[in-house]
Amino acid sequence: MHARSEAMGPSLQRAADGCGWFYPRFNGALDLGLFRFGGSGLANALYTWAKSLVLARNHGGANIFPTWPQVKIGPVLRREPDLRHYIGLFRPAPGDIAGVQKLALLAAAPREVLSRVGDDLAPGRRLHVVSDAAFADHFAELLTERDFLKDELGRRSVRPRPSAAPAFIGIHIRFGDFTLPKSGELTGAVNHRLPLEWYAGRLALIRQAIGHEAPAVVFSDASAAELGPILAQPGVTLQQGGTALDDLWSLSQASVIIASGSTFSYWAGYLGDGLVVSRAGAWRTEFDRKPREWICSPEDTVLPPKLLLAARRAGL
Repeated sequence: MHARSEAMGPSLQRAADGCGWFYPRFNGALDLGLFRFGGSGLANALYTWAKSLVLARNHGGANIFPTWPQVKIGPVLRREPDLRHYIGLFRPAPGDIAGVQKLALLAAAPREVLSRVGDDLAPGRRLHVVSDAAFADHFAELLTERDFLKDELGRRSVRPRPSAAPAFIGIHIRFGDFTLPKSGELTGAVNHRLPLEWYAGRLALIRQAIGHEAPAVVFSDASAAELGPILAQPGVTLQQGGTALDDLWSLSQASVIIASGSTFSYWAGYLGDGLVVSRAGAWRTEFDRKPREWICSPEDTVLPPKLLLAARRAGL
């Protein structure tokens, strides 16, 4: 048995003694194990990754390192600063199965497909492929897992998390493949852009509520020229030069996040402790049991007292 354990390695042996292996399979046209064609962006993929990690921990299985690198044409054609290839962002943590062993398991192991943390597992040792079929759950099953997932994401990040920063307001502006509503109405719906006036108005409102002109940092896939009106506001700067994961960690440190309709905004809110301000019409999510999400409309001109307290508690 000892010789067999050495040959298999500790991760494979643990899975052999338990229920098997857990693999987060991101959506896309084709997953070749080393890279994929199209499919989920970073934040959307994190939901599948997170559920897979929690399932493996809960059932004593082994984690298979996911296929983060992807080939995606849209960001190239749109000349976005971040091409969303996700190469060099992550590394396997000790115990993760990667490389040749990963490819062998994906090719040969008997499998079942799961989509929720609460799904029942089939008996026996097998490959459990975690899909994004229950994507609409968002953080529903992850509310109590934040500290665990934050630590696990940090262990797999190639570059270290940024050190603590002075209090600031983070503004996430998503352009990219997001479209303008055909009616021109400010809907805030998923995959729709919000006009820059929306972000500028929320920034002014928050600064008025806290009583001082706190610095603000814009995180965006748009160019500086496209962001001109918001960057012209006093004390507003543009975060540049980092990877998508760098930006996610940095945005999560904000005392207030003015969110787009993108899951990137919501993952930053989940990983951090700040107040999250979003447009009514986007989905609602809970980050924890404390009130720290304000879903508002342009007509809302006063920050509610409980949420002002949340902003204060986060450092502003």
